[in-house]
Amino acid sequence: MRLGRGWGTAAILALLAGGCSNVPKNMVVLLDQPDGRPSAVIFTSKAGAQVVDKPGLATGVDASGEKPRDPFQLEQEEFTRRFAGALGAAPVPPRSFQLYFKFDSTDLTDESRAQLPKILEEMKSRPAPEVTVIGHTDTVGTQAHNYELGLKRALATKNQIVGIGVDPTRIDVTSHGKLNLLVRTPDNVAEPRNRRVEVTVR
Repeated sequence: MRLGRGWGTAAILALLAGGCSNVPKNMVVLLDQPDGRPSAVIFTSKAGAQVVDKPGLATGVDASGEKPRDPFQLEQEEFTRRFAGALGAAPVPPRSFQLYFKFDSTDLTDESRAQLPKILEEMKSRPAPEVTVIGHTDTVGTQAHNYELGLKRALATKNQIVGIGVDPTRIDVTSHGKLNLLVRTPDNVAEPRNRRVEVTVR
């Protein structure tokens, strides 16, 4: 038996082991994605396949010649018994922060400036943290202008993060300008949610 195509694989646990008689010995459980995006997995055996697309549901078989069971909810006690070791060994998933800027500037909004200590806390919680800072803009202006503005925002954010105690060698900076919009708009639209820097801590 095998796992077929999977989406959101960081949110999927697979285990081949014995268990209670009412759950299959070979099983997958779909977990929530850290960023909330939808995900799914296809579990395939010699006798068929089963899609699991809701977090918390499981499927599996006792033997490779069986058809995978319909998705079912795994009891918390059985989930903990089977997967506690795997969850404990898994790396901490990345965490992203969206910091927003005033129009055509490198000045953070007050709300975003207040998030900076949370980034420091997140880094302190990891043994060897790394940070990526990606600058973005809205669609007002040329691509060249917005690339430079996005880069300036990313560098300004790096300086802010270094100022609260983060090692600058652990921070990578780049710009997407107006090419990777959070909110899709036509050209020359001053959308505040696109004037941002995305900070990801790994």
